[in-house]
Amino acid sequence: SWEMLTPTKPDGLKEASWLVNGKILVTVGTSGTGISKDMGKTWEVFDSQPFHALSCYKNTCWTIGGRGSVA
Repeated sequence: SWEMLTPTKPDGLKEASWLVNGKILVTVGTSGTGISKDMGKTWEVFDSQPFHALSCYKNTCWTIGGRGSVA
């Protein structure tokens, strides 16, 4: 079952999430990118650029945003 521990940072809509190497949660959305190094107990802002999709492989992640932006 789902249990919200703390709100993600930055605040706002999140459109994609990924667990990187079983250790770091990454989440992206229109309000920016946030990361958690303790499985969602605390969050920190990584970037404020809006993104809509996220994919990761090993230690590398790619995001896709509006107007063809990729990071």
